[in-house]
Amino acid sequence: MLSLIKSFLRIFASSAEATVYWFDSAPWTTYGEHNPAILFTQADGAHTAKQMGGGGSIYWRSKSPDAVLRTYYSVASGRNYALYCDGALINDNCIPGINAGGAYNSGSGAYQTFTIGSGLDTSQVHTYELMCYYPYKDFNSWLDSYLDLDGAGLDTTAPVTPHPLVVGYGDSIMGLSNFLTDTSGSATVLDVRKCAWWIASHATQKAMYISGVGGGRVTTTGRDGTSALPTWTDIFITQYGTNDLSFLPSGNATFQADYATMLTNVETRIGTTKRKIMLQPFPRTGDTGQRAIAAGLITNAIAISGISNAGYSGTDNWINPTSGVDTSDGLHPNIAGYAKIGNRLIPILSTYAIGIVGPAAGAPNNTSSTFTVTLSNGATFTGDQDITLTASGSSTITATAAGGAISSNGTSTVTVTPANGVVNFTFTCTSPSLGTTTITPSTTQQLWTMPSAPAYICSTSSNRTPAFLRAASMMGF
Repeated sequence: MLSLIKSFLRIFASSAEATVYWFDSAPWTTYGEHNPAILFTQADGAHTAKQMGGGGSIYWRSKSPDAVLRTYYSVASGRNYALYCDGALINDNCIPGINAGGAYNSGSGAYQTFTIGSGLDTSQVHTYELMCYYPYKDFNSWLDSYLDLDGAGLDTTAPVTPHPLVVGYGDSIMGLSNFLTDTSGSATVLDVRKCAWWIASHATQKAMYISGVGGGRVTTTGRDGTSALPTWTDIFITQYGTNDLSFLPSGNATFQADYATMLTNVETRIGTTKRKIMLQPFPRTGDTGQRAIAAGLITNAIAISGISNAGYSGTDNWINPTSGVDTSDGLHPNIAGYAKIGNRLIPILSTYAIGIVGPAAGAPNNTSSTFTVTLSNGATFTGDQDITLTASGSSTITATAAGGAISSNGTSTVTVTPANGVVNFTFTCTSPSLGTTTITPSTTQQLWTMPSAPAYICSTSSNRTPAFLRAASMMGF
């Protein structure tokens, strides 16, 4: 019934208030929908509805001391909203939707006013985000409100770079249709922020939209459903193929051809310049080799389609499909499974998968001070991800990675496989002569982009105080 409950959004502005400045690519935005105009109608319900489903957000820049939202609120339209300031959560229950036990909170079935933020910082302009985190899988739900930002603090002059839009395209695993159980397989959880796609998108400061069809197959909804994709998509991700696995290998030719057609249709819809990420179907119980077959067919289909800016990643070891571990039923990820998938996606969606911070200079034949290699945007290593560091000339590298594996340590080319759960590792560099050593990072991880090689300069003084540089942004935006 939630998809049938339509409420409305309007942005309120009196003559005493400044106009709200929306800094995304259109004045009104959700994660997945940009509509053409701000609505200033002040009468309740006297305007055209705007979509805002689970995972949807609206943004503004302001140094207003408060933010007030007026919305249509009823028992049947329970939703939860969270308020973020510069990416940090400041109000987890702006508008009561449903409580932890899954029951709807009371509502009068009429317009009500909610103060979603008060006592906000007025010393400088901040970026605020109001995010709908329930209903988590109903992307056709609606918000009905106006937003009163006490316009004295609104920023109408300094637009911010739009959030790139990540669009997930797939079946029920993408559409979260089984996202109801925790790791024990029992508790009800209603929060889209626990799904992989939101975890990775939010960590990398990107917007999210999901197009997931329960039971969908490449040969039907995948191939023929690309018109549902927003044309303003910036990054396309698909894990289509799970429901096709049972037709392999007898259906290999059809799967490969239809997958290629799907990709051609995607590129026609979103354009050649947009990034396209294709994932192998996730691990599942009872697999007898179909996932491996699908991996080969998908890579072939990418080549056959000839699409631009395309990349593929396998998903072996991403989750443990055992029911009650990382899935709810041996197939559909639970909270733990989505967290692991999200963690894997963060370095893929980051500008650079890693950041390297260390000294800019030292002395010949002296061990440098410590360099630190960190996964971007708060991701953690998973125990099977390697980083190779290659020093130019005759310089050598000595790495330290507690609990991890290191090969060829103390040579010019060292490979480190950090332990599961750690966020970084360290190394030092020793150069035998004056001059500049470049330290080039590389990896066998699919879809990881490495930063530029940092330079380490050896001068004549061993007592020189090192200057520090950031070789690659650890935030990775």
